Amino acid sequence: MRFVSKNSNLMIVLSQGLPAQPLTGTPAKAGLYMKFKGGILETQDESIIEKMKAHPAFNNDFIAVDDKEIDPFASSREESEPAHHVAEIKYGHVENPKTSVKKLKISKEMEKVINAMAMEKVKELLPGMVEATIKQLTEASKSKKEEEKVSE
Repeated sequence: MRFVSKNSNLMIVLSQGLPAQPLTGTPAKAGLYMKFKGGILETQDESIIEKMKAHPAFNNDFIAVDDKEIDPFASSREESEPAHHVAEIKYGHVENPKTSVKKLKISKEMEKVINAMAMEKVKELLPGMVEATIKQLTEASKSKKEEEKVSE
């Protein structure tokens, strides 16, 4: 099962670890921690899935999705790494400044608007493009026929 988080590196504590108590004879208890990498956590262990669904942050900070569903928070999730600016300094002058590329995230609503505008533009330009293509094809076939007549 896949769990999707709003945050890139969310860490969930499913059971707290406890140190050993030598005076009372209590052994140490390991904790169970789950970390979302890139906002996604995949697990097949049924006990972990039950604990994740029983966690207080379930349906607030993270949700469960099917394996084939898309990530609903992909467009709004912030990356954990900031953009990096690296510059070489030679003899007191900056040379070769480099900046890491940050991905542009577009919301689903904005994507729908962009697609609608693109379809309008295509409908506007398509008839003219078809006419121009037909004219070019007819001119090419006419010139081909004339070349055949000249060669005979």
